[in-house]
Amino acid sequence: MAPNALRTRLSLTPLEERATPAVTVTVATLAVATESGTTGVFRFTRSGSTAGSLTASFVVSGTATAGSDFNAITSNVTFAPGSATADKLVTAIDDGVVDPNETVTVQVGNSRSGGTMIVPGTPGSAVMVIGDNETNAVPQIINFAATDLGGGRFLFTGQVTDDQSVAGRTVTFGGVPTMQGQSTTTASNGTFSFEIQLNTNGTDMGPVTADTTDVWGVASNTVEVEVDMH
Repeated sequence: MAPNALRTRLSLTPLEERATPAVTVTVATLAVATESGTTGVFRFTRSGSTAGSLTASFVVSGTATAGSDFNAITSNVTFAPGSATADKLVTAIDDGVVDPNETVTVQVGNSRSGGTMIVPGTPGSAVMVIGDNETNAVPQIINFAATDLGGGRFLFTGQVTDDQSVAGRTVTFGGVPTMQGQSTTTASNGTFSFEIQLNTNGTDMGPVTADTTDVWGVASNTVEVEVDMH
């Protein structure tokens, strides 16, 4: 037999394939965090044996800002030996600002704990809405008036009031045909003025309305003034 007739074949198996079978980790929102002091809880659950400890990684995202809306959390969670679940606590910060529906989202990622591969299960992500404890006042339009400048030209003025900044608010007009779809923006103190040429054939005689919304989409009152060219 030729010297090379007998060959020993070596199979080099990737490290991932020789590791312990993958553990699946899921996550759910157990309790929401509130600015009134309730602690939020993300609960992670692992599959397989619970004999040893296991540390899983995740990504934090959402519309809430760590450090100003909630205390920053680490991006991993450790399962204690004998436990199939592990909790990550979220503490909201009372920032004194109306900011409803801000969220914290966690997404389980692929990671390794010792020789164990960790993969996200279903659900692999969870969302927590931080409960706000400030009330949001409804914006108001006050002192809405129309000034006849002559020849069908009118100046509409008013002011937006709110418990939030009133600078740059969009005031939308309606009512008579020419005012449909017209709009203007407020000054830093909420005042606004809008000058426009109306039709003098009678079609633009009648009510002109104005309304606005706040930064959260809450609609104001709708105010109305009568245009009379007689």
